[in-house]
Amino acid sequence: MQQVAFDMGTPNTPPIDLGWVRYPFGDTTVLAMSGASPGGVSLLCVLPEYDLVFTGFGNNPAAIMLQDQMLQWLLTEHLGVKVPTLVTEPADGAAIDLNPYVGTYRSNQLRIFTQFAGGMTSAPPQRLVSIRPGLFAPAGYPLEAFDGYLRLLLVSYHDIRDGQARFRNGGARLTRRV
Repeated sequence: MQQVAFDMGTPNTPPIDLGWVRYPFGDTTVLAMSGASPGGVSLLCVLPEYDLVFTGFGNNPAAIMLQDQMLQWLLTEHLGVKVPTLVTEPADGAAIDLNPYVGTYRSNQLRIFTQFAGGMTSAPPQRLVSIRPGLFAPAGYPLEAFDGYLRLLLVSYHDIRDGQARFRNGGARLTRRV
């Protein structure tokens, strides 16, 4: 279960094993799985190299940030792992052509979840900051927040054909342009 089965090669989607997401933190790999449902956010991390397991649950969507901070503290302060910076300064927004990314993206998974939640829900618009072509971060977060597990919040666009991205990847969920 610790052999890479798929790797998109983007910082917001680490390599995936059969059942585990492999988060590289310097020379250490954290095997992780998370979940969320209305009212809860959970995280399970295994560090085989250190014979260590970390788990957390929170009853607030912001709990994932606290879980990430605790994991990074555990890695850096307790285990002495050097966590490299994944995201540097954002690119100059004027220099990046945003036209390839504009569009509507849909997922059957989201449709299933909205039925589970009791009907269609809409999220408020989210402002993204360009990191580099095809990679964006939610505005308002410090860039170092994306060095850990929260790299899942980054948004990337893939398979650009005829000047248009065919897929959007956010939260490790790939959605197709419609």
